[in-house]
Amino acid sequence: MENNLKKEIGKRLEKIKRAKNMTNAEFANYIGTTQQQLSYVLRGERGFSVSKLLEISKKTNYPIEYILTGKSVDINEELRKKIKELKKKNEEIAKRLDELNSYIAK
Repeated sequence: MENNLKKEIGKRLEKIKRAKNMTNAEFANYIGTTQQQLSYVLRGERGFSVSKLLEISKKTNYPIEYILTGKSVDINEELRKKIKELKKKNEEIAKRLDELNSYIAK
């Protein structure tokens, strides 16, 4: 992989990591790599294989086109934000249900 391309992919992966509000360690674990390898990639010093980038694309719900080329994903970004909000609300509802269930069980 050409150095400039490695740097650009690293920048986009950094944006994805930040959008997910993850530390390097959390993101590395999430995508199945080491923190050291991720750091190299984020700095553009090394690259992931195409198969690894495809895996990251699927896992993060960011199109491979975005990871490779930076092609705009505005529509997908909005959907990701909505899904994140819904997941948060779902977690809150589940927590409240657990509290109610434990109250009823007493």
